Amino acid sequence: MNTRDKIIAASKNAFNELGFGAPTLNTLSQQVGISRGNLTYYFKDKEAILAALVDEMWLRYQLLIGQTMQFPSWSSTNKSIEAFLGFQKEYAFIFFDLKVITLPKVAQLIKKMKNRSFEQQM
Repeated sequence: MNTRDKIIAASKNAFNELGFGAPTLNTLSQQVGISRGNLTYYFKDKEAILAALVDEMWLRYQLLIGQTMQFPSWSSTNKSIEAFLGFQKEYAFIFFDLKVITLPKVAQLIKKMKNRSFEQQM
């Protein structure tokens, strides 16, 4: 795993555990085991990390929906619900932090995900 991916993974864990507002760039850099300057080489601030996480979430969502919505049945619906609960838990800070979910990029992505889910269900 490269440094950028380590920063994203550590940040996602920290944001889920502490909320988006709590961890500082210093805290995140310490969790990754790099200097703050090295972290800011990859991401200028927490909002840039959030943007990367939102992009990652969208890619994972597309993969997930492609895997779970192929054959409509009670069994596949149940598997789909379980998969999306796991997905929501993985990105819990995005879905449950009102400050994060109302940010324009995040709100737009959530709306896009809802619309895609509705289309798939139809």
